[in-house]
Amino acid sequence: MRMGRDRVAWLSGLLGFAQPGLGHLYAGRLRRGAVLYLLVELVFIAAFTIPIALPQPRLAFIAAVTMILAARLFAARDAARAARQAEKPYRLRWYNRWFGWLPLLLLLAFFDPAILIVPRMIGLYTVTTPSMQPTLVPGDRVFVNKMAYWRRDPKRGDVVAYAPPQYPGVIYAHRVVGLPGERIDFKADDVLINGIRLREEYAYFGGPDQVPFPLPTITLSPFQFFMLGDNRHNSGDSRFSGPVRRDALVGRVESIYWSRDRGGAIRWERTGRRVER
Repeated sequence: MRMGRDRVAWLSGLLGFAQPGLGHLYAGRLRRGAVLYLLVELVFIAAFTIPIALPQPRLAFIAAVTMILAARLFAARDAARAARQAEKPYRLRWYNRWFGWLPLLLLLAFFDPAILIVPRMIGLYTVTTPSMQPTLVPGDRVFVNKMAYWRRDPKRGDVVAYAPPQYPGVIYAHRVVGLPGERIDFKADDVLINGIRLREEYAYFGGPDQVPFPLPTITLSPFQFFMLGDNRHNSGDSRFSGPVRRDALVGRVESIYWSRDRGGAIRWERTGRRVER
């Protein structure tokens, strides 16, 4: 039996805040530490779904940060209490020694549930081109809901992030205009869906038209969508690269969580804005 120094409450609390569960390991409460770790991970994962559920992005951001901070403070407080309640003199457990800590730290580093799960649920991307102006402008950081199309197809008007196979590693964001099976025609600046003019209040036609060639009629297959940028005269969308297959969709663009202009100034008026459909 090897005796160690008595457990220090403030150090246990600090460890518990930095990484929920570590403070409890330090205080000799392995099982309780594992439970707290998993609970805080679940709270962290749930916090990233709030921007999807709440209609106000700014309120959702505040709620998410509050949830994560509250969970970590609770873990820290509970770890400090565990240290105060630890036996004196403290008897070192196997996980209080380097050969116990090292595997646990490596496990947390490479198999963190939140790190594995959250990127499959949401995506954070930066807008770099003007193709979606004025809805999205260069410097906008957008929140993408990757779960949006797990069980349903996009609706007309959704702003969608997708990965065209002809441009590996590049994520585009455009608006869904044509749905599977529809016939797409163009008449000047008008888009016709099955012969009916589409009303597009979001479309912007400023600047010189960079689509000089006549566009042919396009009939979409059951697994294709036709994407157009809101900045209709300056957008490299489905008019150039063709329809987008269902399996290339990444998710729905939900909101602008941050925005900076070219000079680095924060665009507060755009930060926290929901992307309209």
